[in-house]
Amino acid sequence: MFNKMIKRTDDIQYLRFDFLDQRFKKPLEIFKHVTSIITSDLRESQSGVNILDVGCGTGEFIYYVKNTHPNIECEGLEYLPELCCKANEILGDCVKQGSVLHESSVEKERFEYITFLNTHMIFDDLKPVLRNLVLWTKPGGKIIIAGPFNPDPVDVWVRYKKSKSKENSLQHGWNIISQETVGNLLTEILGEETFEFHDYQIPVDISRDPTDCMRQRTLKDEDGNRWLTNGLSQLVQMKILEINKPYVKNLNP
Repeated sequence: MFNKMIKRTDDIQYLRFDFLDQRFKKPLEIFKHVTSIITSDLRESQSGVNILDVGCGTGEFIYYVKNTHPNIECEGLEYLPELCCKANEILGDCVKQGSVLHESSVEKERFEYITFLNTHMIFDDLKPVLRNLVLWTKPGGKIIIAGPFNPDPVDVWVRYKKSKSKENSLQHGWNIISQETVGNLLTEILGEETFEFHDYQIPVDISRDPTDCMRQRTLKDEDGNRWLTNGLSQLVQMKILEINKPYVKNLNP
């Protein structure tokens, strides 16, 4: 396993978009799906529900939630100051700069829902990540993680470098940690039967972005199922991980 955490410069590319036209007005399908999970057990008039979107980037998911469910309070946590600044320009001051690796970034047991969308794969060690997400969630709350998990019992760590990049350091990201490993970590932190993996298939075709080969796009197999792929030539099996924090004390974070 790689031990050194490297700053991902590739994520700065999100600043190139004409946000209100290209990103915010055309929400990702995963945003719609995750929001439906959160609202499925809520009354339409219910207020006081709060969400923290960790690794929120420029705040696209927060924008979607605020505009479709104004009764839900939504905040963000973003590591890169450039993305944090852009998010707050558009959304107001609802995004805080901080790291999921730092326990002090968020108040303990503050949020009823925490989302972590297409972000967990940049971390080589998920134990401190999961630990902090659990600590920040209220008892009885839920954490929703979306992204690639390996259904086979194999953990894959990735490093890459774009051919024309002038930087010497390798980028990290697109790790595919196994469901078994993540399950073992969650059992250690929370106990058994506190989490569940669900398959998720993209319901629309996504074309290749000619300006950024690392952006995900879809391929169809002979049965018509869509797979996600990217510039690493990966075939990604998208999963939704739902983690339910029990109404108990003395957890093992």
